[in-house]
Amino acid sequence: YRRERALGRGAFGSVSLVVSLLTRQRAAMKTIDRSKLHTPALRRTVEQEVRVLKRLRHAGVARLFEVISTPRAIHIVMEYSAGGTLQQLVTSLRRLGEARARPLFAQMVGAVDYCHEAGVCHRDLKLDNFVLDGSLTRVQLIDFGLACVCRRETALHRSYGTPCYSAPEIFGGEVYRGPQVDMWSLGVALATMLAGVLPFQARTAPARRHPPPRTSHPPSPRQACSAAELKRRVVSGRFELPSTVSPEACSLVGSLLCLSPEQRADARAVRASRWLTGVDARLPPPGSDPPAEGTPLDGETIARLEQLGLRRREVEASVKEQLFDHPSACYEMLLLARLR
Repeated sequence: YRRERALGRGAFGSVSLVVSLLTRQRAAMKTIDRSKLHTPALRRTVEQEVRVLKRLRHAGVARLFEVISTPRAIHIVMEYSAGGTLQQLVTSLRRLGEARARPLFAQMVGAVDYCHEAGVCHRDLKLDNFVLDGSLTRVQLIDFGLACVCRRETALHRSYGTPCYSAPEIFGGEVYRGPQVDMWSLGVALATMLAGVLPFQARTAPARRHPPPRTSHPPSPRQACSAAELKRRVVSGRFELPSTVSPEACSLVGSLLCLSPEQRADARAVRASRWLTGVDARLPPPGSDPPAEGTPLDGETIARLEQLGLRRREVEASVKEQLFDHPSACYEMLLLARLR
């Protein structure tokens, strides 16, 4: 791969735009510095993210192409979306009209519904973790670093995510169920898309993840007040939307930002809501859904890879055995390019 430019930086490494030297296709490469993974828990987090990505195949989820492990780093090569994040779009437009927000949100819910059906809870849904294609009409879910694999009814204990998107049961220190907190976060995302501001935020809330990083210093009084204020606002369940927002949209947001986890709308209920009725007909044409497991390999793509110097048997074995190595990555890149 040839590195083109930096896309972002996190606590454990960076994300770069890269180009495959063989296929000439662009991809996003997440590079994790092994020296930053100084505890077994951190190493397990990275391993879990890779395991989760390997089991997901959906047009609404950024596709994992390849995992490259070296003594110094772990490189995760994934599908690239050129349009930036939904948060960037909302910020640039101040807020989204319902006609613009509806098809985008339908895709967001579709991706989350697929994840839940696959036994995956994201646990950090927010507008920053939904990316757009170059036409700003297709949405994909990214960043499964806090995701877990569990059954819908599994009670979880550890709290993760971004505070302003966290459900009230998280702030209450209660056990929770992954799909239910994901749906609350989707409600926060939709409210933010329609209003241009978060429905719950403390005036001086620090920008950090929940739980906070380990530190020997207690939080400052200002931070403590901010956390307390944010908790008070979230557990109150009170929020406002602009008067221009339709009753159907307000009702949908309210069903997601429901204080009772058991009464909170799930993904299927959201997709059947009045606000999303008929939206599928207005979505961009499908075409980037990866083929289901077990389907025959695409002969045209295989032939193209042979022209580029790869051996047919090697590619076929790599794809069928789901090795997520270079031959399978090249196959997936070219296949997705053809499907689009």
